[in-house]
Amino acid sequence: MEERQKRIIKLAVGVALGILLYAGWIFAPGVRAGMGDGHRTDGGVFWDRMDLEVFYRLNGSLAEPGPWRDALAMANNRWFDLVPAAVMFVIYSFFVYSVGGRERRRRIVLGAFMLIWMLVSVQAMSKLAFRFDRTSPTETEGVSPAIRISKLYEGRIKDASSSSFPGDHATVLLLFTGFTSYYGRRKRYIIPATATAIVFSLPRVFSGGHWLSDIIVGSGSTALVFLPIAFYTPLTDKCVAVLDRPVNAICDFLGIFIPALRADRAAKADQSNPAP
Repeated sequence: MEERQKRIIKLAVGVALGILLYAGWIFAPGVRAGMGDGHRTDGGVFWDRMDLEVFYRLNGSLAEPGPWRDALAMANNRWFDLVPAAVMFVIYSFFVYSVGGRERRRRIVLGAFMLIWMLVSVQAMSKLAFRFDRTSPTETEGVSPAIRISKLYEGRIKDASSSSFPGDHATVLLLFTGFTSYYGRRKRYIIPATATAIVFSLPRVFSGGHWLSDIIVGSGSTALVFLPIAFYTPLTDKCVAVLDRPVNAICDFLGIFIPALRADRAAKADQSNPAP
């Protein structure tokens, strides 16, 4: 089978899985928790039962004061969002600086495209495909008890949302994991990227800022649709070609202050080793 045919098949399978995942949620029998009268759920409906049981178990673990609740309160603070951003930056920096020469600059340009594609993916699905409001567990009438850690701690703590589907925070983490895993293709990148997505997505479920299906269905279907488009169509190569000149110009300027970004420094790096 030709390479082009394989890519088309992989693209079709990925997009189809994303659509099927979403369709299996939105068209399932019963009432989606958090949508309209979503507090009235059928105990035999898979998604509703899972969302409610997971919420009560995870959120219920915050009932007693102690280090665990303190840690979850900190993890849901708005300022804490800088931590996963920093972790992703470190992982991608290792990916970039593990090679030299032209490949290093190419990976920097690829990172710029990844950021743009994350923004496009999140906005497209949130504003176009998922055009409905779903309240988070803590905002849904009839879901009780619900522990609001924002009432117990000072600071900007995320534990509620009037539009919780999909989980934008988790979507970005899943897209980053997909890009890093596809282009890195080594455990040194795949394992920490995957762990980052899991660890930093769960705090919102504990606090009640999101239902679990906001992440599994909302973020998962977004990743399944948009990652194959980036991987198996000419889009990425064409966008990287367009971004190459401006991004390299920025790198040349920053190279004045950051020697590792200089083109001559990168060119001297050993290119004899295969790219990781």
